[in-house]
Amino acid sequence: MSGYPWSVLGLGGPATEKDIRSAYARRLKVVRPDTDAAGFQKLVEARAFAIELARERAEDALLHTLDVED
Repeated sequence: MSGYPWSVLGLGGPATEKDIRSAYARRLKVVRPDTDAAGFQKLVEARAFAIELARERAEDALLHTLDVED
């Protein structure tokens, strides 16, 4: 699963919020809002979507854990 948003962030696939934030920070050194406004907007949107997906995965994992314990 190396498509959007992972490829925009330079990640190979689903990642933790911490990894997403680190990847975003690394990409900010290359994609600058003052020189590439469209690229920067795409990066911001990819970060937001990736974090949303990471939170959903974490929540699903927690719910699965709770289901197993019951």
